[in-house]
Amino acid sequence: MTAVEPILLAACLIYALAAAHDVAARTIPDSCSIALFLLALLRLTLIDGGASAFFDAAVSFGVFAALVMLCAAGLLGGGDAKLIGSSTFLLGFDRLTDFLAATALAGGILALAYLAGYLLLSGLPHAVPAPSGPARRSARRRFGLVLAAEHRRVARKQSIPYGVAIAAGALVTLGGLS
Repeated sequence: MTAVEPILLAACLIYALAAAHDVAARTIPDSCSIALFLLALLRLTLIDGGASAFFDAAVSFGVFAALVMLCAAGLLGGGDAKLIGSSTFLLGFDRLTDFLAATALAGGILALAYLAGYLLLSGLPHAVPAPSGPARRSARRRFGLVLAAEHRRVARKQSIPYGVAIAAGALVTLGGLS
């Protein structure tokens, strides 16, 4: 097993957690961005290191600063800005264009899916699943609640969970680290 494989596995799990949390609550935990930042430091220490570490950090800071301005203008969420910034640091400057392109493509697909969902669901009632016996907090019930919440969000044209697109773009780009 190479040194990069545990980093890739940990990053995949963090991205899955960030995407799931964004779908469920429309927030991305700061712990996900911090964990990715720490993984980036580990990657740079074990694999790349040297001058590329400073260059990757500078580019990541520049991307994050630009995203903070978009966040201040109300065009992007704070969690999205932090997740993209830490992802930029993890993936490195060499993969920045691939990451941003894959994220934009995934975001477009996600937006189209939500638009289609709006067209299909806007006239339907928002059903909330009834509790089933003693397992009121079962995974199936929670999944049903998340689906019902998404149905309401889609019908009201609320924000889409762009953390899903960021995670998808990063996961597609992560293959270049091996």
